Amino acid sequence: MTQNSKITIREMVPEDYPAVYELWQNNPAVHVNDFDDSFAEINRLLKFNPGFCFVADNSQQIVGNILAATDGRQGSIYHLAVSQIDDNRDIATRLVNLVIAKLQEVGIHRVVINIMQDDSRRAFWQSQRFSERIGLKQYSRIF
Repeated sequence: MTQNSKITIREMVPEDYPAVYELWQNNPAVHVNDFDDSFAEINRLLKFNPGFCFVADNSQQIVGNILAATDGRQGSIYHLAVSQIDDNRDIATRLVNLVIAKLQEVGIHRVVINIMQDDSRRAFWQSQRFSERIGLKQYSRIF
């Protein structure tokens, strides 16, 4: 757990889901998917990848969230959302840095994030030293 200017960052628990889901819905950069972002799927993520999903809490409400996981070879960040408060960039940076530190603790040295073509946060991700992989297309299948 880390604390700074009344913001506490802690591991996400299933009980945080309603507040986190509301945060996602109020954040235009987060594209919520009915299947992947359902309570059942997020609960599964928390169960199978403990220690990689966090919330930022100002003691009154959840003001930030990051969902991440590892497959043992690389890490993946699925969602990063912060509320529209003055230091939200600081909260986002703290959440990303915490996930990277946790991945490094288990020997993971690469983390990826998939963003939508119209994501307005490209500059943020570049400021975090993420680089675009030109020529890479991702395909997915839900079954």
